[in-house]
Amino acid sequence: MDFNKIYTDHFDQVKRTAMSFLRNEEDALDATQDTFVSVYEALDQYDESRTLSTWITQICINKCKDLLRKKKRERQRFVPVTNKNEHLLDSREEATTPDNILEAEEKEMSVYSQFLGMPDNIREATTMRVLQDFSYRQIAEEMAIPINTAKTWVRRGRLQLSQSFSP
Repeated sequence: MDFNKIYTDHFDQVKRTAMSFLRNEEDALDATQDTFVSVYEALDQYDESRTLSTWITQICINKCKDLLRKKKRERQRFVPVTNKNEHLLDSREEATTPDNILEAEEKEMSVYSQFLGMPDNIREATTMRVLQDFSYRQIAEEMAIPINTAKTWVRRGRLQLSQSFSP
């Protein structure tokens, strides 16, 4: 297999998947890069009975989960902003609206927790449908399930995510 072709063909898909998990361009690019490093290193272990895009997507999802766990551990070491350490913030604008920042982070964490709290099968089906624009038939084939099961899992995933946005 030609790694350059794999990279070119799957980069956008992997980046979209990473953005959906991480919601941060820099983190998504890091996860994308880590994904392709892992793909390159494990290319000889690829099981051709699986679709290449599914295999790469699963690696990306695992990299995103690892990064989210790392960030969660880092957040537990949160340091409040004071006059003595406000230079650590990325910009002064962020420091001027702490309520807005807190509210946005709470909403973001709600979506993350809903997404990560989904059973793996529902999260995977929803990711394939919403982010990768797979048809229900493709999802069913990739996951080796009936098409109606794929539809049900995607519907459940969308419902769970919509609960994050309800007042």
